[in-house]
Amino acid sequence: MAKHIAYRLGARQREVLHRRLQRRHEQVEAYLSVSLPVLLACGALWSATAGVVHAETPLPAGTLPQPSAQFVSSGSAGSAVAGNTLTIDQTSNKAILNWDSFNVAGDSAVRFNQPGADAAALNRIHSADPSVIQGSIDANGQIYLINQNCIPFDQGAEVNVESLVAASLDIDDEVFKKGLLSNTDGSAALQW
Repeated sequence: MAKHIAYRLGARQREVLHRRLQRRHEQVEAYLSVSLPVLLACGALWSATAGVVHAETPLPAGTLPQPSAQFVSSGSAGSAVAGNTLTIDQTSNKAILNWDSFNVAGDSAVRFNQPGADAAALNRIHSADPSVIQGSIDANGQIYLINQNCIPFDQGAEVNVESLVAASLDIDDEVFKKGLLSNTDGSAALQW
């Protein structure tokens, strides 16, 4: 039907319609070039881990994430351990945090105290091993966990956050600071 309508349009109107359709096609193509591989990777990861509910061995009691020497690379935050609980007090709306490992044992908890529900913490985990979550992660804002070697959540793990992204693909610092959905230039928000 759209083809029939286009023939009734004048030359100028057909040209405008053609340009709009071409731009829309380019936008969809750019979106799919980024989103489809991510969705396929997530699907492959889901399929590969479906049925795997338990880690090979439970983490030792009291296991908590270990911050890197340069803990905060952007924003403002601090951390403190009390018993089996690691508390991160984030005072900036966006913070980029670095970890040597990010494992949470079943008897342990990680709490992010953030300025609000729109605050976000990008947690880069620089470990050769997967990050295993068996305990709890709590936050009043958005949490991004990035570990190129996977982040399995074991049976019994509890996550109580405004939103959570756990990925093996990295997020560019500037894209994170602007917001993932603000990336409209066609470049990849998530990177290998």
